[in-house]
Amino acid sequence: MPLVSQHLLALLDRLVRFHFVARAASLSMLADFGLNTGERAMLVDIDRTETPTVAEMAHARSVSRQAIQKIVDGLRARGLVEALPHPTDQRTRLLRLTPGGESLLKGILDREAELVAPYCAMIDVSQVDAVHRILDTLETGLVHAAGRKTDLRRETVLDHRPPTKSKR
Repeated sequence: MPLVSQHLLALLDRLVRFHFVARAASLSMLADFGLNTGERAMLVDIDRTETPTVAEMAHARSVSRQAIQKIVDGLRARGLVEALPHPTDQRTRLLRLTPGGESLLKGILDREAELVAPYCAMIDVSQVDAVHRILDTLETGLVHAAGRKTDLRRETVLDHRPPTKSKR
């Protein structure tokens, strides 16, 4: 096996381990806000996307519409997300954060920024950009290898760049 293959496979193993460590840290922090990681991700995606629909969110994540609807329903029940009428399709609703959802998301993002702040002096932007390029390459290849017909990296929803400003 070529050396670069060995290193990439080792990196993938490391990413799996990192996923579980990051998820545990995230769950612990999100418990203070009464959310889980799926709900947090949905709030971010709705905030960064111009009034998405449940179907668009499901397509972007390559999951069922019902799975997204269940998360959205829970967020709506807590007053964090609202569903607005679609201008051309009476059966479809457009999703938007409520002021309470915006406030909660700001609190979460602020706490996350506090958590990573100690590491910012150890890592420069070029290193972060290099990791993004590697992950983009691997992700594209793995999506293709898995035979996916949809692009899981839909930029408007799952963009890795930091948000510049909320769309509201």
